[in-house]
Amino acid sequence: MSDYTTNCLSSVDPQTSSNEVTIASTSSITFVSLKLGGHQRDFIWSFFNDMGPAKTPGHHKAQCKYYLSFFNFAKLHIMYSHIAHQCDEIVIYNPNARKEVITRMRDFEQQSPPGRVRRQSSKTGSANQLMSKQYTTDRFTSRIISYSEQQNIDRYLLRAVIMNGILFRTINNDFFIEFIKQLNPSYDLPNRKKLAHELLTQEVVYVENKNESLLAEAAHLTLNIDGWSDRCHRSLYEYNVITDSRKAIILSLIDVSSFNHIADFLINRLESILAGISTNINIKSKIRAIVTDNPNTMQKMREMFISKPGNQHILELRCFAHAINLIAGDIVKHVYAQNILHKVTIITSFCNRSHAFKAKLKEEAE
Repeated sequence: MSDYTTNCLSSVDPQTSSNEVTIASTSSITFVSLKLGGHQRDFIWSFFNDMGPAKTPGHHKAQCKYYLSFFNFAKLHIMYSHIAHQCDEIVIYNPNARKEVITRMRDFEQQSPPGRVRRQSSKTGSANQLMSKQYTTDRFTSRIISYSEQQNIDRYLLRAVIMNGILFRTINNDFFIEFIKQLNPSYDLPNRKKLAHELLTQEVVYVENKNESLLAEAAHLTLNIDGWSDRCHRSLYEYNVITDSRKAIILSLIDVSSFNHIADFLINRLESILAGISTNINIKSKIRAIVTDNPNTMQKMREMFISKPGNQHILELRCFAHAINLIAGDIVKHVYAQNILHKVTIITSFCNRSHAFKAKLKEEAE
């Protein structure tokens, strides 16, 4: 082969595919197309199959690898939204994928707000300049809310709804919407569906990431397990750990009504919960004690747990508060305590039935 041919071959990018360079039977060489680099595809494409070019030049069709949903026009924000909130199959095949997608989607939205926000800002002209000039005077009045502020307000709204037991349908109540608009008409109140699905899923991912950082920072953990029956007579078990900085982290809350609560089942469920916490944290090496109530099943479960290899350093403790509760229950069964409780019950019943006593009590209180 001639020196010219050798030089031409050496200048070819090693990443060039075989169909891009055609060597004929003669000494001539034909270059079809050389890859000179370009824009790298977004991370979200790893969850989709490229189904070929779309009708619009420069765009492609896509199909989800897990849910088989087909998109005639693959847009990044639609693909992110599908994996984060609509594709339930991905949780089965790739449990950590949804968390990573939501985290990336939040960063993507903060860097590039959606089109509706850009269109709104273009309609208002120099709205950003106006906001910066009038921010001090219009701080507590109607002003344009930035996209990052919108996200923060949505999070605080979700927390208020969850922690106070407010129904999600309250968000669609006309009086509640009017109340929010009176505070700031420019705030775009999310609807019930967005609050209960998209925002709630994002907040769960945020809390899980926060818990993982707390677990990574902690040097010592106390594992607590407790079971009870709720108003619907379901058997619930809660697993949590307390860090050395007194931070409580809930690992899991499960319904075990359809299972026998034997020690083997409880220890297997505990092992699966600890194994699924994080792939980057060896949580067992940080556990210093395991605390439960003291029925025979829980005693055996604690003994089985600390007897496993690598767990011999863990202390097994019965719940002190539960022990105090049992002691108090035994005390009130004594005859002397029952006589006192009987007299207290008579006085309380009289006070509840007497209008004159209630009026006198109110007068004294004032």
